[in-house]
Amino acid sequence: MVYRKSDPEKIKVYATPKIDRKYIPLGQVIIGHDSGNTASAVNLLKKEAANLGADGIINLRLEIETGFLSIAGLKASGTAVKFENQ
Repeated sequence: MVYRKSDPEKIKVYATPKIDRKYIPLGQVIIGHDSGNTASAVNLLKKEAANLGADGIINLRLEIETGFLSIAGLKASGTAVKFENQ
């Protein structure tokens, strides 16, 4: 099923793979971000999930890549989900 694009600002983000709501998994969302700013990376991930029509992202994972003296980049990933009974 294809869903209408959702509002990225309304997407709920959960670090755990199990939540107390029924949902339909829409697919994995993954972004690479070069600033190392976690809030910015999560916002970009929410935009990707919104393109799928998601209401939430579960199992959020942040991977920090370090360079010689500083953070070189950040990878954010999770599963985009559509909540049932909304």
